[in-house]
Amino acid sequence: MAESLVPGDAPVSLNEARGWLRLGATIDDAVVAGLVRAATNICEAFIGQWLVIRAAEEVLPLKNGAVQPGARPVVGIDGVTLLLPGGDEVVLGDGDYRTSIGRDGTARVTLGEAVFYRKQDLAGLIWESEDRWDHPLLAYPTQEQHYFSGFVLAAEDRAQWAAIADAADGARRAGVARTFVWALPQVARDGFVTFDGEDVVQAFDAVDFPLAIGREAMVATEFSTQIVSSPSGHEQRASEWAEARMRYDAGPGIRSEADVRALADFFRARRGAARAFRFRDPFDGSSAADGGLPTAVDQMLGVGDGARRQFALVKRYGAGDAVQERSVRLPVESSVRVSVDGLETAAFLVTDEGEVLLDVAPAPGVSVRAGFLFDVPVRFADDRLEVSRATFLAGEMASVPLVEVRAPW
Repeated sequence: MAESLVPGDAPVSLNEARGWLRLGATIDDAVVAGLVRAATNICEAFIGQWLVIRAAEEVLPLKNGAVQPGARPVVGIDGVTLLLPGGDEVVLGDGDYRTSIGRDGTARVTLGEAVFYRKQDLAGLIWESEDRWDHPLLAYPTQEQHYFSGFVLAAEDRAQWAAIADAADGARRAGVARTFVWALPQVARDGFVTFDGEDVVQAFDAVDFPLAIGREAMVATEFSTQIVSSPSGHEQRASEWAEARMRYDAGPGIRSEADVRALADFFRARRGAARAFRFRDPFDGSSAADGGLPTAVDQMLGVGDGARRQFALVKRYGAGDAVQERSVRLPVESSVRVSVDGLETAAFLVTDEGEVLLDVAPAPGVSVRAGFLFDVPVRFADDRLEVSRATFLAGEMASVPLVEVRAPW
């Protein structure tokens, strides 16, 4: 690749890199900037193209009266200079050489008698207001294209993964060589999963797990933490999930043969682990801190700005810097109570996404709070349900493991 005369904008700004690394101070800015430059150089060397527009120059030997710059995609060639054997330089005029730039950004310069030349060009991708498959700088043969889809910077914007998955599917259907979803830390944080193959079955059924059986379930709350220990015993820990994931075992709730039949029927209708469903957590199914009936002021949803009418339901755990926010996507609709500026209101509805939509936007600075009962989206952890009459009559406990699924499902 050509060396840059004037450094171009990096694909990631210093502030973005510092924020992603959770660095508040600026003492390490030089190191971070160097890492961004190194990553950019590695990526450009790997894909054989420049990522951002910037000025550059190359010194190349003349072969058969023409040269082809190594940098691409080339946007334009500003000038050509001859390097004579004695070291002198001759700046050529526009009529002394011809340039051609292909649809794939490959440039070619044809000139007369010369030994070496130096050229300046602008290489990089020019993005328009919307993507176009026929963009002149992206018009490589489809089967040779690599498609990059993503990413979601902030955890609260994780709903954008659905659009990213649709874009990746569209690229695969178009026949590109490879499709990438970027980047691994955000994918792991939000639990994003996509499939490449036949259409998946319906992901979620809006039906309740048999409440009588689920009421006796065992409950486990889990996080995913990466821990690196040094020889001295010190640790570096990184939390990979923004929210906890719940696991349940509904086996203790099976008390009769009627329960076994009801569970077997429900299991077959869900096609094993294929379809998720609603499950009422026996210990944590209310917005109230004590697990009791909800009130209209249990949880803070947000503050009005005079225009916003829709607010997502959340439940918070802990306090201060250690507070952990849980997104609630399956409220029990008849249980939702809402207050605006401390006064309960019935002027709202609950959307299909489980959010509150007020009839009138609250005034700026006015708090919106809510209380509700809610279910957890889960699926069967296994594709096999095993129950024995002999062990059941002997009083042995069956195991019916369930695991929470992330929205969107």
